[in-house]
Amino acid sequence: MAKSIQTKLLCQGLMWLGLLQLCGCTLEPGTVFTGDDSEAGSGMEAPSTTADLTSSTAAMTTSNTAEPDSMMETNSDTVVSTTSTTDPTTTDADAITDSETESVGLYIPLPFCGDGKKNSPLEECDNPGHSGCTSDCKLAMRVFVTKNKYKGKLHSLELVDLKAKVEDALAENQDPGNLLLEKIDKICNSELPTNLNTNGLGKPAVYKAFIYHTPILFTQILGYNEYNLTPQAPSNRFSTGHNTPYVNECNGNIASIATSWGALVNNTMNNNAIQCDEDGTPIPLDLDNEPCAWTNVNYNGHEWTEGVDCNKWTGETQDATGRTGLVGSNTYTWFKGPNPETCNNECHLYCVEQYPTKDPNG
Repeated sequence: MAKSIQTKLLCQGLMWLGLLQLCGCTLEPGTVFTGDDSEAGSGMEAPSTTADLTSSTAAMTTSNTAEPDSMMETNSDTVVSTTSTTDPTTTDADAITDSETESVGLYIPLPFCGDGKKNSPLEECDNPGHSGCTSDCKLAMRVFVTKNKYKGKLHSLELVDLKAKVEDALAENQDPGNLLLEKIDKICNSELPTNLNTNGLGKPAVYKAFIYHTPILFTQILGYNEYNLTPQAPSNRFSTGHNTPYVNECNGNIASIATSWGALVNNTMNNNAIQCDEDGTPIPLDLDNEPCAWTNVNYNGHEWTEGVDCNKWTGETQDATGRTGLVGSNTYTWFKGPNPETCNNECHLYCVEQYPTKDPNG
């Protein structure tokens, strides 16, 4: 009985689409669509004008009148007919309520966050269980503190190799200014756990060290005084033209650090601190000896103090100093701490995920 009513309603729906011939049934003008198995009742009234009922419908009616048997198709379990009568074999168990009948129809699901498909432009990703994709399918950039600590000598590229790399970069019209920072960035991208290896799009994630590196070393030692090397600061080497939030995975939770790049590098962070390392483990906080992170970064991601960078991050003696931030701070002091550290001390690094330059999913 339920299948009979479903098939009838499908035929009635097809009539409205001008596809009545597909189900082999006829419907006289003025027939009322109802939610039960009778022709009377409340519902939508079929149009009775020739403008609404086409000549093809009338032709089908004539054809079906000549062959009455064609007005009804019967198989073992389905009856399709526009003229329905009460089935004497119907029992209470077979009865279908109006609400159940009204729900019969074609269902086309709408896209939603979490359906496994990135529905542009409302969604930037579709993996809300991933730390790089928020619950409303927006990308999130991860930040963390390295679990290891380092002295002020963060790279040791030989000058011969460095000169060759600079010359290669210039030959390809590339700015060689961040060659040394690439060495430091490798610290952020080595031995990452699986959850940080991919971004919210499921593609390889890229992290950069939140640190300033002046390019004066190139001009002084390599003799490229005529070439204006770009200072390498987070403000000009990070992807910053977006309003993506920044988060820190900590103890299995995802802590919201800042709502955007501007909030991250100014004094408008959320109440959470960048306190956990790449494994999601909190860095121990000692009030007598607060953990530090090498930065020399000022507000907006620019250079803080020229020359206070452990001799361009090549020194590890107590004769030189470097600017640091306070790990565990939820204010601007996370990158702009009150006092520099001598370069023979060990500090952490901050690593910041970069926004995908191109969406591989289109």
